[in-house]
Amino acid sequence: MSHPHTLKVVLIFILLAIFADSHLCAQTYNMANGTINTCSGTFYDPGGAAGNYANNTNITETFCSNAGNCLTVNFTAFRTQGGNDLLTIYDGPTIASPIIGVFSGTTSPGSITASSGCLTFNFVSN
Repeated sequence: MSHPHTLKVVLIFILLAIFADSHLCAQTYNMANGTINTCSGTFYDPGGAAGNYANNTNITETFCSNAGNCLTVNFTAFRTQGGNDLLTIYDGPTIASPIIGVFSGTTSPGSITASSGCLTFNFVSN
């Protein structure tokens, strides 16, 4: 049974690269296929801050520290259609990297730290 996405489904999280200095280069990103090199920012689902993500979405985006440092993602909100719309997080630059976890519903991934300078996110909705 298909459910319309009437509520904002949020994959908001903050990207924080760990640096010795306090230099910030924060930006806002809506999930799209590709790789982003950054040191911090706010990351939303493909619908952005004010919209819903679409049905039949399959997007893979990688975030890498622009200085090669550790990367930590702090989820501030998370809600998808439980069991159907999945966010898979990988510890590295591709979907061939080790899986950190698969998340769906309202259970937040919390805080995720990469063992290298990259985290990859694959979001699939039905």
